[in-house]
Amino acid sequence: MRSTSDPRFCTRVNEPATIRDLAARVGVTHSAASQTVAQMARAG
Repeated sequence: MRSTSDPRFCTRVNEPATIRDLAARVGVTHSAASQTVAQMARAG
């Protein structure tokens, strides 16, 4: 799993977005984005 300090995940989101939209925005797979979001949610 990529670190949340990975620059691809330092995108500010100012509106609701789906995991698929986030993945497309930062250029990763849906799975990678989903895992990263879950990790961030667990970390608080």
